[in-house]
Amino acid sequence: MNGIARLLVSAMLLLSACNTVETSPQAQKKATAHDPTQIQIDQPLHFAGPEGSDVIVQPGTYRVEQDSDSQLRLVSTAAAPPILLNAQAMSSASDVPNPVALGTLFESEVYHLVLLLPGNQALEAHGSTSGVTSRGGFDRSIVFMNANKLVLQQTPPQPRPDLVPTCLRIEQVNLGVSQLYFLHGGVVNQGAAAAGPSQARYAASTVPVQGLQSGQFQALVFSFGLVSPPSSSVQVDVANQVAESNEQNNSGQQWC
Repeated sequence: MNGIARLLVSAMLLLSACNTVETSPQAQKKATAHDPTQIQIDQPLHFAGPEGSDVIVQPGTYRVEQDSDSQLRLVSTAAAPPILLNAQAMSSASDVPNPVALGTLFESEVYHLVLLLPGNQALEAHGSTSGVTSRGGFDRSIVFMNANKLVLQQTPPQPRPDLVPTCLRIEQVNLGVSQLYFLHGGVVNQGAAAAGPSQARYAASTVPVQGLQSGQFQALVFSFGLVSPPSSSVQVDVANQVAESNEQNNSGQQWC
């Protein structure tokens, strides 16, 4: 009987310990980390705010929300006042069941923030570590003119465009019962002339790329649903729609 009693006491202690772990602050914190609209910002970033004002977003964890058709709202987990950012509506190749926020710093200079919305819609905003932001609304040519910090290769100025991919990041969004995978990348025109519309591809997924001025950048988001992205390279101008000064640098797999 003493041996049986000891076994019963041990089982009760084990169950009690398991219950303590499940209700601990660490477990609660892990549960809140499933919010797919949260992003982590690790350094001060400059964004364009309402009426073109310069808005500085300090490091921290933020929930990204749609405020209007042309604004995003950042809600800090530290109970700070919400921050409004100018944003641009765009179509998205990723049709998500619920809003998903992605944020990536490219080449330690340019930050791309996108809120993917159901129905193949999205809102995007661009920030900078250097404080270069637009004054009259959204303008990629102002935010991304510092092309020498975005390109993968330096080439002499040419009278033609030159499209190259930027670094890549795999974004894994935990929805609690399932996980969604996205590949966050970009394309930049490092040539000396404007480029017309083109296409970019990662594995079997292809997304459109708008016409880019010299030094201009466009972020790319490839959706893979429940499947982890394969090991592959981003290829820009896959249909050879743009006559470039260098046709040998249209693919790359450098990770952010």
